[in-house]
Parts: sequence; structure tokens; C-alpha cells
Amino acid sequence: MRRLEAHDALRYEDILRIADQAKNDRDKALIYVLWLTGARISEALRLTLDDVRIDIDEDGRKVLVFEIFTLKRKDHPTRAIPVYLDHPQDGQLAKWLIHYFKGLAQKGIKWLFPDLRSFDKPINRKHAWRILKQLDERLHCHLLRHSRLTDKARKKMGAFHLQKLAGWTDLRPAMRYIHLDYSDLQEEMRK
Repeated sequence: MRRLEAHDALRYEDILRIADQAKNDRDKALIYVLWLTGARISEALRLTLDDVRIDIDEDGRKVLVFEIFTLKRKDHPTRAIPVYLDHPQDGQLAKWLIHYFKGLAQKGIKWLFPDLRSFDKPINRKHAWRILKQLDERLHCHLLRHSRLTDKARKKMGAFHLQKLAGWTDLRPAMRYIHLDYSDLQEEMRK
């Protein structure tokens, strides 16, 4: 597979359009969670209801927090990804997800993305890949992660914060997402 570039990234409007085509709420939730968290597919598929909570931050704002576990990190195997409910775009997706999560809890389902035949295990990577390909031929699991990280870089999230969001051990991968152009340089030089 070729290396993804900034121009390959999906935008928020693309995410909404693709999610609206989902066959069921689980598939829509998968798209939203991958977009909001920037998680690797293996991290997202392991998520359970116990890995998601609603908090209030120090300013009194409601936050949907995802505790992402990764096997690649021995020093800090989990990272908390906050999604603010009052954010104009992310908040709408988070509110929909909260409703979806409540439905899972009422049915006694622990996995965020359950296999719809048994509900006692999550879907696997191959199944997730198939779901995404049915929605949009160019869509794949890593494109959603790449798109979220590119979106945050375009909104001026710094390399250190991108590193934390993505769960990388160093800054080098984050530098791929920070695409400076002439207008960025002009703005910095004016200061």
C-alpha cells in the first residue's frame, strides 16, 4: 500500500456522508469512533463499554473519554482520548455514540463493535475492513486514522499532542502530518 498524503485525507463532511450509508448502528459507530479517536483498528475493536466514560473537565465541560489500550506501548499501554460534547462537530458524533452505547448497555452487550451473530465477541479486522469497503471503495481502516490526524494537524495541533493522540512513542511519525506551507510561514514570521 502506498504512503498516505495530506490530500488523501477525508474531511468531516466525508465522514458524515459515509456514516449515513452504514447498514446498521454498529457500522456507523465504528466510523465515528475511528474518526474521533484516531485509534488503530486493532485498538478500536478491543474497546468495551468499560473503556468509555463521561467526565466533567475543570471548566465544567462534558467530555466523552475513550481509554485506548495498545500492545505496542510497554511503558504507558493506555491513553485517554477526550471528545468534548460541546465541540461543534465532534460533539454531535459523541452524542450519537453515547445513545448507541446506552443501547448496548441495555442489551447487556459489552463490546462496542459486537459480532451481530453472537454479540459475545467483537468483529475482527477482516470484518471491519469489509464493512468500510462496502461503504466506500477507497475507504480502509488506516485512512480514517490518517484522516483524523491530518484534520488535527490542519487545525494546528502540535506534534507533541499528535503523538499523544496517536499513541506513538516518539515525534517522528507526527512530523509527517504537519504540512507547513507558505501561508503558515508568513503567519509565524508576522509574530
